[in-house]
Amino acid sequence: MDHLYESLKQAGHEPVVLGNKILVLPFAGRVLGLYPDEETNQFWVNESLSNGEAASSFFNGEGWLNIGGDRTWISPEMETHTSDMEHYPDNIDVPNAVDPGSYMVKEADDKSVTLESVMNVNFNQNNMLIKLNLKKQVVMMDDSPVALPEHVEFAGYYLNSSLSLIEPLNGPVRPGLWNLIQVPGGGEIIVPVKPGVKPRAFIGTPEFSLEGNIIKCRVDTDASYKFSVKAGHRKGLMVYCSTEHEQSSLVVRKFNVEDEVLYADYPCLDPADEGYMTEIYIDDGMYGGFGELEYHSPAIDIGNGEEEINDSSETWAFSGPAGAIKELCDSISGSAT
Repeated sequence: MDHLYESLKQAGHEPVVLGNKILVLPFAGRVLGLYPDEETNQFWVNESLSNGEAASSFFNGEGWLNIGGDRTWISPEMETHTSDMEHYPDNIDVPNAVDPGSYMVKEADDKSVTLESVMNVNFNQNNMLIKLNLKKQVVMMDDSPVALPEHVEFAGYYLNSSLSLIEPLNGPVRPGLWNLIQVPGGGEIIVPVKPGVKPRAFIGTPEFSLEGNIIKCRVDTDASYKFSVKAGHRKGLMVYCSTEHEQSSLVVRKFNVEDEVLYADYPCLDPADEGYMTEIYIDDGMYGGFGELEYHSPAIDIGNGEEEINDSSETWAFSGPAGAIKELCDSISGSAT
């Protein structure tokens, strides 16, 4: 962790560190580092942050900065990230108001930090500008939620988020939270699902297998793709496992799936097919060769008078010998089926 911390500090972006296990970057509101052991960051981080000079140049660059880690965007994607669905995904435009946004540290201690950002977000398909307030609290977990095999180390955190309207309004827009973790290439993403699941392609041609009630895909491709699963078919768990190195890695995202609520994300050119909650994105290497574990919260149902939504999740990370990590991965994934 010390190396990443010093690079960011030299670039003028001092992180908040929780228990020497979690590194939170107030710029862009990210959990950028998760360290079960002293050396191994379980998240993908842009290689430009490898030293202070490179990091300074990176942060001074133009356009969207793909920093890495665990970030929060605003859903639905077709509303906030493109003005022309006919040319998606070639014209994806990350709104500056959302990322990096204008996060401020509101509270911080040794085990938690609270960030807040006020943002004006264009909902392009409805031609509406909405003023939103986003709060994120990161709280370090003291203990592993599962029994640890011998020589396996753990780090984890709770992420408590809220999204609220600053100004009441009427209209068809349905803002929600869109949380995602970027993980390194080379491992495998595992998603337990319910019977009858029908993943839908959002970008490109997805490459995955459906083994029983578990979706699996490798974080390794020369053609990027993205696919999604509706809330009704979700188990509230996504897993990334990499056992290719002596010190192997496991990342688990655990979140709530609610019934009879509005999930508003939808695929390009098909806004009537809403209800998608969980997405997997695999990068083609252009941005560094990573995968993304993505999920959407229920949306603020403005039509029913709602003005705020709240969301909570847990992120667990483990490092240790390959055999022990594989066994732990199978146990956690299997418990959700």
